[in-house]
Amino acid sequence: MDFETKKKIADLLRSSVKDFNKFRAKNPNLEIDLSQGNFVEMSLRGVNLSGVQLIGANFTNTDLSGADFSHSNVQMAIFNRARLERARFDGARMSGSQFFCSNLQKSSMKNIKTMHEVNFRGADLRETDFTGSPTEFCYFEDARFQELQTIQVIEDVRKNEEDEFAEAEEIELPARFRTLPAFKKYLKYAALGILSVVVVFIIVVLIWKSQEKIWGSPEKKISAFLRSLMGSYCMSLGDFRQAEEEYQQAVQLEPLNPSYLYSLALSREKLKKYGLAQQTLIRAQKLNPPASLKTKIEKKLEFYKEMGIGGTSP
Repeated sequence: MDFETKKKIADLLRSSVKDFNKFRAKNPNLEIDLSQGNFVEMSLRGVNLSGVQLIGANFTNTDLSGADFSHSNVQMAIFNRARLERARFDGARMSGSQFFCSNLQKSSMKNIKTMHEVNFRGADLRETDFTGSPTEFCYFEDARFQELQTIQVIEDVRKNEEDEFAEAEEIELPARFRTLPAFKKYLKYAALGILSVVVVFIIVVLIWKSQEKIWGSPEKKISAFLRSLMGSYCMSLGDFRQAEEEYQQAVQLEPLNPSYLYSLALSREKLKKYGLAQQTLIRAQKLNPPASLKTKIEKKLEFYKEMGIGGTSP
């Protein structure tokens, strides 16, 4: 699709969902490419984007309720804080996509073809259908699933705590302690708690010393870890440029840590620095990372190869 045609179709979508859907109905075999398109803070309810190329498109804060993305390519697309109730993504490709804090209630994501590194952090996923989709490499921190199940878990925890306190009240103490205040009954548990803290402290000190002998002063490792945490926080907020800076600092402090290099590569990917991201992944791969991380790196490099975006200028 040439640039002018692509621009006209994008403008049609921005101006009227109804006219765009009519255009799709009249041209069912037309291959539409709206990759890298900017559709931020719009109302596109019920839009038909099935089979459309939407790589890297930005739909932040957009109302896409009831939209159809089935069999489309939304890899690396951004849907942060978007409304996607009852949207359909069946059979789509969505590796690297962002759904941070989006509303996906009752949406359908069945039989997704590629689903690596998809960010569902903070999303509302109540009654979302992932049947047949590979979700093992997705991020679901703070995502909301079935509310009733969550309430039931809280009630079970509260009941267990009440049972434990009830058992503690029934403990028979020696006669010499019976005249002490009621809180003395729990001295035994307090002593065990203090002892546990002391044991943990000793273990931490021993690990600290052993790491210092093997790797040198641990201050750099701690600083690198804190930088990595800050980078993860910036990624969750969508501030990919600041995330890249934080991860770079972590790598400078601990250059032989493949996990920090992998995170740096992800931040560069979000900034569309695909060449640098690929080089960073190769550096991480050469450091013999753990098996789980090695698998992620290999899948990401394979994904770059399939997309044909590796080696492009940042």
